[in-house]
Amino acid sequence: MKNLFIKSAALTLAISTSLFASGPRVTTNVFQPLDNEIVSLDIEPLYSNNTPSGGMIFEIVKTALDTEGEKVTLTTYPVKKMINYYITQENTLAALGINWNLSKNSNKSIISIPVALIRENYIYYKPSHPNGIPYSENISTLKGMTYGAHSGENVEKYNKSDIKVVRAESRFLFKKLISKKVDFIKEPVLSASFMINSSFASNKDNLVLIDSKPQKSICSILFNLKNKNGKEISKKFRKGLLHIIKNGKYQNIIEKYQGKTNYTSQYIEELKSLLK
Repeated sequence: MKNLFIKSAALTLAISTSLFASGPRVTTNVFQPLDNEIVSLDIEPLYSNNTPSGGMIFEIVKTALDTEGEKVTLTTYPVKKMINYYITQENTLAALGINWNLSKNSNKSIISIPVALIRENYIYYKPSHPNGIPYSENISTLKGMTYGAHSGENVEKYNKSDIKVVRAESRFLFKKLISKKVDFIKEPVLSASFMINSSFASNKDNLVLIDSKPQKSICSILFNLKNKNGKEISKKFRKGLLHIIKNGKYQNIIEKYQGKTNYTSQYIEELKSLLK
């Protein structure tokens, strides 16, 4: 089992809904018009205005679009519902994220393109389970426990295994874990480490990765076809992404944030297959 370490977590700025006729926007540039705006949760070091270059995922997107002459801005939000609102109800250019569970009607106005494969691990709280959690590769071994799921996450396999599901955003999932309201959660290893060291440092030795094969999720960018440039820029992004994968810039960005790993090349090959 491995203890998690890291350095900082994202801060979000909540802006009153009375400032906007359409919906509650959270941004550091609320009084300026934003061109080619991309929205996301604020999760360091994946996508955040508090991380240099906007975080690993946003830097990939920005670099890919730079090769095609397109400039983009990042606006972050505290909850997933706000992101879903802007990508489905307004004409925001695009959204970044991992767990998407949009309606069929919403999907008709969206072009989804994978950006990266993200390594995730289950985490438990040691004081709740001093002897660990009996999980190998079969989720049914956790029958009767409570899982902390992200908004939009597909929880069908937990429901089928009689595992209770409680939903929340990452920061609140950690709080529920520590308060023993959930037994285990699943987080991207990179962002979990940042959040633990900055917000839950006193408990970092008690927040433990479950010894098992790491989980893998796809982080995607959703381009909004209601945006007048959505379709055109989605094509440019796919082209630019393949270009930076080929010339090595993509791998350089990944390794800048997570260092060299024994799985980066494999994940890039899988991503190339998804982009065909």
